[in-house]
Amino acid sequence: MRKSVFQKHLDQLDEESLREELKTLYGKIEAVRKHYAMELGSQKDR
Repeated sequence: MRKSVFQKHLDQLDEESLREELKTLYGKIEAVRKHYAMELGSQKDR
């Protein structure tokens, strides 16, 4: 899938739908959990 197709999909979602999408990805994909652990976690968590 091209980035532009993905961007169009995101543009069509409202804020609540985007939040739900992120929760789903967080629950299903370990790489997403690791990303947010590094972004939001403490120095110890990294």
